[in-house]
Amino acid sequence: MLVDCFIGYGLRGDPRAPLSDWIQAANRSKIPVLALDVPSGLDVTSGIPGEPCIRTDATLTLALPKKGLLMMSAKRFVGELFVGDTSVSSELYYRMGIKARNIFYGNPIIQVGRENHINGY
Repeated sequence: MLVDCFIGYGLRGDPRAPLSDWIQAANRSKIPVLALDVPSGLDVTSGIPGEPCIRTDATLTLALPKKGLLMMSAKRFVGELFVGDTSVSSELYYRMGIKARNIFYGNPIIQVGRENHINGY
């Protein structure tokens, strides 16, 4: 398995060499890919993939699903989407102006299904 953590949340623009070369090599390989937090090359705000963008079998994002990971344009790059608990309380999100409920209920990792995407999860 290849663990993708080449580029994180702060990506601006398309990946450049040597990272773009590594992403292209990963996409050509037959090795399963797991992205940590965000697939490299994907804009997590818009869900628009850069050139190149890594195609993953699964993505483990942290705390809450990022908006761009839920977009249909991102689906083929994100693979199965999982969210890992970082123990951030709903109260902190509330104070930051983010409407978030506890989605973990004692499970440290949950899978986000397509039905959750449609319902604005």
